[in-house]
Amino acid sequence: MNKINFIGIISATNCNPNGDPLLGNRPRTDYDGYGEITDVCIKRKIRNRLQLAGERILLQTHDRIDDGCINVKERANLPEVRKLLSKKKETDAISVLCREFFDVRAFGMVFSMLPFKSTLISGVKGPVTMSMGRSLDIVTIRDIQITRSGNITSEEGRGPETYGMSLPKIDYGAYMFFGGITPVIAQKTGFSDEDAEKLKAAMLDMFQTDASIARPDGSMCVPLLYWIKHESSLGVCNPVLIKKAIKIAKKDGIDSPRRWEDYEVDDHELFKIPKLTIEKYTL
Repeated sequence: MNKINFIGIISATNCNPNGDPLLGNRPRTDYDGYGEITDVCIKRKIRNRLQLAGERILLQTHDRIDDGCINVKERANLPEVRKLLSKKKETDAISVLCREFFDVRAFGMVFSMLPFKSTLISGVKGPVTMSMGRSLDIVTIRDIQITRSGNITSEEGRGPETYGMSLPKIDYGAYMFFGGITPVIAQKTGFSDEDAEKLKAAMLDMFQTDASIARPDGSMCVPLLYWIKHESSLGVCNPVLIKKAIKIAKKDGIDSPRRWEDYEVDDHELFKIPKLTIEKYTL
């Protein structure tokens, strides 16, 4: 496997891309007002999509359990793993978990979640790393107040339309995320070129089956993804140069973007970098 980098855009319209539980589940922003989507959130979407595609996932959400295991430790407690652990072959046991679970060999794992702890190895380092998504512009957050048209229980002196709650959302945000796959680590976990293709497909489609009240169907998508393959396992250039080679700006006359089409992308410098095979996906 050769080194791979990727850069993508997440488009979010009239929704809550990633709520902050410490702030009443309001959409995440930094101190300057730029929107954020955590890397953990993005990986969760990817895991869910891969699981629907038939891949075995160790970190499953409760509503998507497909194997009857109620927690991670139970799912990781495979007969082959138990046998290797009984023989003190912890490294071999880790190899089994990497082989069996896509997310372990891709993103890694911390041993506190597994049915054993090692004094020699603190966890599995995954070859796939990913940044947080950060919006290209400051996002506007609105609180939508709603009322209930009927009471659940009879309460004296209370009308049927007196209950209200807040549904915070952004009008629009285009979030850039980036990351890469490190071949040296991929060799250790068994992450293959075929796995990389599956990861790319999951990235492109990760919001197609992720609808909720906070993210209505069609409110989020990945309208742009660059999948960049180097001609060597060590890489032919610094990933920072790849990121700098893509320039995204608002079109003339646009002050507050309301859709992805309000931006224009200049990537001609990216395609000038030698010894890179660049796949560009647009929606």
